[in-house]
Amino acid sequence: MRAVIVGMGEVGRRVADGARKCDVEVIEVRRGQSLSDAMASADGPIVLAMREDDFEAPFRAAIAARPSDVVVLQNGFVDEVLAGHQVTRGVLWFTAKGEFFANARETLLAGPWADALSSWLRAAAVVPRVVTQDVAAREGREKAAWSCLVGPGVYAHESTFAALVERDERTARRIVAEACEVASRALGAETSAEAAWSMVSDTVGPLGWMRGGPKGLAWRSGKVVRWAEDVLGDGYAAVENAEIVRRILAR
Repeated sequence: MRAVIVGMGEVGRRVADGARKCDVEVIEVRRGQSLSDAMASADGPIVLAMREDDFEAPFRAAIAARPSDVVVLQNGFVDEVLAGHQVTRGVLWFTAKGEFFANARETLLAGPWADALSSWLRAAAVVPRVVTQDVAAREGREKAAWSCLVGPGVYAHESTFAALVERDERTARRIVAEACEVASRALGAETSAEAAWSMVSDTVGPLGWMRGGPKGLAWRSGKVVRWAEDVLGDGYAAVENAEIVRRILAR
């Protein structure tokens, strides 16, 4: 099998390492390289492992060429992009930063290539579980709410994940709950604040050192604010997530 992996950051490198351990030939596509050429010479999945901000154009190209072979590994509220497409989806719960590696929770996989990806990830020391598309989609939304806190949230509040939860749990809970409420209403799909906060409780130990960052803001708190302003249309204000956006844009 020849698989394409687009994006060779920490996630892409670990997926590629696991694939090679399973005797899969990996075609790496880095920034500026041709995805079309890579897809033309591959017969396996096309794994999109780049950040959300770089994700839409490669996703559209891959869907147009090989719709049943696309694997998406993005965080954030990507539901509108994925709507109507039967892709393989991963909701990743492993973190790799240089020498640091941790499985914070089980990584969920769903779709046509889920079993193959599960084998690759196990070979790379990741703990995966194959689930239905509905379960993966719900977990993806709830993780997106989690990431509003752990990504731009802690960065905007100039804190670490653990310090913010300890210092101001009320604000942390409101960030997550607000994101879940807006997503539920905007998408018409259950996004549980209780489940998302359970993710916070599960991960604050191993990942409490994280300081987040502004990347992907448009897919996290920025998306929550846009939905609240443009989709709900009933005067609802995403107060905590709007404050995250304001603080980041002011820095």
